[in-house]
Amino acid sequence: MIKKIIILSIILSFTLSVSTFDILKDTLENEGRIPFQGIEVTMFYNEKNFPEILVSKVIYGGNYRFRREYIAPPFFLGRVTIDDGVRKYEYEPILNRLRISPTNFITDPQDIKKRIELIKKNYNTIDLGYENMLDRKTIIVSLISKYTNKKALQLWIDIEKNYILRKDKYNSEGRLVSRTFYSEIKYENNSLPDHLFKPDPTWKPQKVIDESNLREIGLKESDFSPELPLGYVLDKVYIILKRDDIIFYSRYTDGLNTVSLFKSNVPIAKDKDVKIEDSFLWKTVFWHDQRWSYVLIGDIPSNKLEEFLKKISP
Repeated sequence: MIKKIIILSIILSFTLSVSTFDILKDTLENEGRIPFQGIEVTMFYNEKNFPEILVSKVIYGGNYRFRREYIAPPFFLGRVTIDDGVRKYEYEPILNRLRISPTNFITDPQDIKKRIELIKKNYNTIDLGYENMLDRKTIIVSLISKYTNKKALQLWIDIEKNYILRKDKYNSEGRLVSRTFYSEIKYENNSLPDHLFKPDPTWKPQKVIDESNLREIGLKESDFSPELPLGYVLDKVYIILKRDDIIFYSRYTDGLNTVSLFKSNVPIAKDKDVKIEDSFLWKTVFWHDQRWSYVLIGDIPSNKLEEFLKKISP
């Protein structure tokens, strides 16, 4: 009898684990596809006694279209971010500046599949039960790094819509650094009109920074390491040419997080010694060898940083 109970418990535990990951998988596949409007609040927990708070009105139009209008703090008022699934536009009226960059959405089915496989490889998913948010039933899912055994993310997922209503982000040291949630949300039955997701013709920026047409090169054509510690794999490589100057920009991902690496023949780092600038969100590391200057940006645990540098520049 006891043996049967143990076997049944193992089966139930396995089933729960699979169903939890399936919910997460469906949620990731839904990103950018569900039309809704809402008020989003993000709290950043730095070293101060009180969190810094951003409030914005967000509109998801379905079909990988997004609009954000900042409400608070006051110096963010008027800022607008638009993403049409191809390019992202960020308008800052105070600086009268428009920045154009590639979309934040992952739209290619193969890239979405790769992301989900990486998360499954690098993180354990734990079901922490159910909770009501905004009169909707959510399942709480925690993601734990298989390498550091630290919590990386905790999500409150609307189980009917498979959408994240709250997200708690932890840094690589296991400390809570941000919390994003909706104070109100309204799902739409139909896709929203296109004009909401196009640059406003009234914008007259004095400065336009266009980063949307970077030249991408094949991963096999580059000499970047295909893997870094903690499960990071090479995702994209771009090249920027300015006369005799060459800058390579590579992006690594572990499914949840990204690490950016810049390599250039321009002397970005003057000192031979490694220079580290540390914040509660990420580290920025500068160094150079006999040929290249490097800048590494990412949330890397302090005790793993040396492994990263040796892998990048042996």
